[in-house]
Amino acid sequence: MTFASVSVTIYDKEFSSCHISELDGAGNDFEAGDTNVFEGSELDECERYYVADNVVSMLRLQHSGLDGWKPEYVRVRFDDGGSVTCPDGEFIDGDEIHDLSCASDGRSAS
Repeated sequence: MTFASVSVTIYDKEFSSCHISELDGAGNDFEAGDTNVFEGSELDECERYYVADNVVSMLRLQHSGLDGWKPEYVRVRFDDGGSVTCPDGEFIDGDEIHDLSCASDGRSAS
């Protein structure tokens, strides 16, 4: 997306949250068919945010700008090896917001 940006807010089971002001990794992000991975300082305040029991109650995608995007899903991976997937599959453009439900992938470090 050349003329757009996407921000993310992750809500835990108490609806406390962390915010990523703009997903922007090295290279050209959000190209059709690509999987993008963001980590470290790219995660802004979510980099070291503790999510109790790896429960993400909701994930909010907020799009800004002219260049639309159709995310299949967002996966959040935790330091202990656990992860949740938040399916989308809907086109997002302009100043739209998508509030996604998330479910555990059943993956965790043993």
